Amino acid sequence: MRHLKITAGAAAACLVAGILLSYNLGGYALWDPDESRHAEIAREVFTAPSGRGWIVPSLNFRHYYDKPILFYWLVGTAYAVGGVNELAARAVPAAAALGTVIAVYLFAARTWSVGAGFAAAVVLVTACEFAALGRYANLDMVLTLWVTLGILAVHRWTQRAEAGRSLRLAALCAALGMLTKGLVAPVLIGLVALLYLAVTRQLRLLAHAGLASSAGVFMAVAGPWYLAAGLVQPDYLREFFLLHHYRRFVESAPYLHPGPIYYYVPMLLMGFFPWSVLLPATARGTLMRGQRGPADLFCLCWAAGVLVFFSLSQGKLGTYILPSLPPLALLTGRYVSGLLTRPDLPSVERRLIGAGMIIAAGVCLAAVPVLLVLSWRVYDGAWTRTSLLSATMIPVGAVLALLVRHRRYRATPIVLAIGFFFGLVVFYRWAAPSISSVRSEAPLAATIASSAPESAGAPIVAYSVRTPSLLFYVQRPVHEIDRPRQLERFVAAHPLVFVVTSPKHLPDVVAAGARFPWNTGARHVLYASQPLPADRHPPSPAVDAAEDPMIEESQAARD
Repeated sequence: MRHLKITAGAAAACLVAGILLSYNLGGYALWDPDESRHAEIAREVFTAPSGRGWIVPSLNFRHYYDKPILFYWLVGTAYAVGGVNELAARAVPAAAALGTVIAVYLFAARTWSVGAGFAAAVVLVTACEFAALGRYANLDMVLTLWVTLGILAVHRWTQRAEAGRSLRLAALCAALGMLTKGLVAPVLIGLVALLYLAVTRQLRLLAHAGLASSAGVFMAVAGPWYLAAGLVQPDYLREFFLLHHYRRFVESAPYLHPGPIYYYVPMLLMGFFPWSVLLPATARGTLMRGQRGPADLFCLCWAAGVLVFFSLSQGKLGTYILPSLPPLALLTGRYVSGLLTRPDLPSVERRLIGAGMIIAAGVCLAAVPVLLVLSWRVYDGAWTRTSLLSATMIPVGAVLALLVRHRRYRATPIVLAIGFFFGLVVFYRWAAPSISSVRSEAPLAATIASSAPESAGAPIVAYSVRTPSLLFYVQRPVHEIDRPRQLERFVAAHPLVFVVTSPKHLPDVVAAGARFPWNTGARHVLYASQPLPADRHPPSPAVDAAEDPMIEESQAARD
């Protein structure tokens, strides 16, 4: 009977997570810079004419030293199945997110209850950062899957359950993480394991005979590609480990994304929202002496290990903290499931939940004016109308405020789950395509593709901008130029040149000879050295060359 309940709960969790992670997944263009960059690297790996291209990744047909190969192999496989498109690129992180949700559900259902498992799954998939990165074509969600599975295997090993097999599974996950994003996966898995063993006074397990065979599994899985990459391109591994591992951890250079040691505290609160408003109550309800168990302590070590490791690193990005969300979802899910069934709540917990509800209500009610103000300030207000979609959060805020007034604290998780489920659906149905219209070069690529056949193959220049989505959608090399004289010579050497740039660099482009607008947008514009054919019209409003004030200003300067 228990097995049937766990299976039914897993099906329900998969349904909820599957809807959020797959709805309209391929219905909007790839976003610059990260999503389109990784999708393009995978495309170049997938279309590489030789085996060398399947070993060392490339971007714009030049070696890309930042990341290992596994993610690009996985996305390349998705391209082989579904074609080179947005859906295939995002299917890999979506599948990884679904796998992470299932792993979290099974751990909670078997450790605590089916209700706790389902609650943990819903909490995880509706947390803002997890939902966003589960639909975003980059490496973080795949890394999180390997780290989650590896850490859960370590927990099973510490429980003496199939010890050798569990340890080898942890080593396999660490190796797959090593092939996804380098040393961070084995370091996180090992750090959490050491922290938990130290807290529970089980360090003697490090003498387990299975460690040697597990190390062999790790080397057998991760070693061959690193060896091949080192032979094919020796500079690759040197730059990868020196710059993107060692220097990113110890140096604070601007290009390494430095941040203060407390950087991840606000990032965690925002990334785990709306459930972060329940973290104080969760801590009080699950981690107090007499209420916590070994599994709760394990989740605490898991979350703390990830948070401390990335906080000590000099280089920081908000997405790095993603592997800490599964343990927080486990703790929150356990607490939420108990909240719905417990007859009485201590007064301290009632106050903590009430404070969290007030914060969540305030955020939901303030979303519209705050986003309106922010949208007015970026890209000439291109997202102003889109920001009005945040009005879907007003009913959630109003209901939470009403519940606080009537002290109906147990309904909080239900309102949060339902409200943010539909809020995310609305976002990815209507807001995401609007964001793509600015954060993607798909419209510019479509303009180039719609030009006359004899001009569609004309060279494309990215002037003082980096546009990986343009590479993905034109599917050919783009010349990257940053100097006016170099651009002028390049334009003079070809009968037709397409130039993509930002509005602030437009005077340089016009002065170089690419004075005809083909497609103008809020973020980037497409100009060419020949006028748009009379029988063709740009997909977005373009300013006539004779009336463009930037062109007139540039021409006046030249005269």
